[in-house]
Amino acid sequence: EYEYQEPGYSSDDCCGKCVQTHCVLQINGTKQLLKHGDTWSAPGDKCQQYSCVKNGDSYLTQSSNIHCPPFQEANCQPGSIQTAANGCCRICVEKDKACKKGSMKSFINHMSCQSIEEVEMPYCEGSCNTFTKYSAMAASLDHSCACCQESRSSNRTVDLQCLNGDVVPYTYLHVEECSCRHSDCHKAIRVPARKTRSNTLV
Repeated sequence: EYEYQEPGYSSDDCCGKCVQTHCVLQINGTKQLLKHGDTWSAPGDKCQQYSCVKNGDSYLTQSSNIHCPPFQEANCQPGSIQTAANGCCRICVEKDKACKKGSMKSFINHMSCQSIEEVEMPYCEGSCNTFTKYSAMAASLDHSCACCQESRSSNRTVDLQCLNGDVVPYTYLHVEECSCRHSDCHKAIRVPARKTRSNTLV
């Protein structure tokens, strides 16, 4: 794209001249104008990017291809496949890294009492679909956040042995199932420093 430029006051030229101001890109019969530093991809092919570079008085269009890492759909957690922020590559939560229930055994301590035996304490761990990408429709960044947490739990009661010899019942929340649950990306969630599992004692 060109525009007419008037001669400068200190110039000996009597007439102005046409100077290039944009890169001109022809894709499928459609003309696309790019300014210096702009990057653009066709709506149907986000894997190829075009950029405009100024070299002296000339504007040059450069093209590059996005190379995606190997993708195996069979290794993905069902329902977790999505397009990456670059609009080209596919990503997912891998099965071995997906949100799932784990288990550990530990003694329950409360006040000066302790469970007589180690108690099975399930917990939730793993990845969920969480991303930030640009939305052209909203003209802003689109955020999606999800946390791996308990989706079903139950009350369990165990006996605690106290230092004075008393045996008292103690009720806690036992994690039954885990899943990814959507949360507010902009809301700060404060987690106590010592709490690292999703078990909650009552």
